[in-house]
Amino acid sequence: MSEESRIERKKKEKKKGGDDREESEFWSYVAVVGILGIIVLVSYFLFFSGGAAAEVEPWDDVQAWDSQDPTMVAADATEDDVEEMVEVTYYADFACPACASFEANSFPDLKDDYVATGDVKLTVKPVDFLAAQDDNSRTGALGARAVWEQNRSAYWTWHRVMFANFGDGANWASASNVGEYANQVGIDGDAVEQSVEQGDHVADVQRSANEARDAGVTGTPGFVVNDTSFTGDNYQRLTDEIESELD
Repeated sequence: MSEESRIERKKKEKKKGGDDREESEFWSYVAVVGILGIIVLVSYFLFFSGGAAAEVEPWDDVQAWDSQDPTMVAADATEDDVEEMVEVTYYADFACPACASFEANSFPDLKDDYVATGDVKLTVKPVDFLAAQDDNSRTGALGARAVWEQNRSAYWTWHRVMFANFGDGANWASASNVGEYANQVGIDGDAVEQSVEQGDHVADVQRSANEARDAGVTGTPGFVVNDTSFTGDNYQRLTDEIESELD
């Protein structure tokens, strides 16, 4: 009897050990699935909603100039000064990688070297050339018009915030994000978001696209320096054209 009792006891211990291993494996599986689920949720949020918005500091050596389209001149410029400046028109698409490259690598130099010095009057005309492939193209352009209409002095900071957040999620320039970037620079973001959703400035965006094509601009970034136009992220070409007009 004692032998059978020992055998039975061993069987029970073996069975209990197996149960413990199964339970441990089960909870390990649950933990792995939970971690994977968190990773998926975070990735989804970052991809579709974007992360924390990038911030930029306002420029104090330039000012927004009252015009139909977003325009920038030197901070101390007068109307007489503006009349004498080289006019540079910049056609930009908020969904354009080449525009984002220009904004990151050359736009600050353009501001420092030519706009803040009083040599150039810079006008940006947002277009939606890439709207068929990327919704951010249309919403970005509409947002730019809404911001310019609402608060000209804050426009250029908003413009730079937009490009600083370029590509931050699939819908980085959605109406709600465009409005949030507006809030970030002291503009009524709800009004901007509503304007984008309603398409209030579709006609303005189309006008800019037509003007670009009429000027010979076939893509973005596109530039017109007085009467000379060219397309591409080529800062050397841009400065050459400006210098030729200043001579």
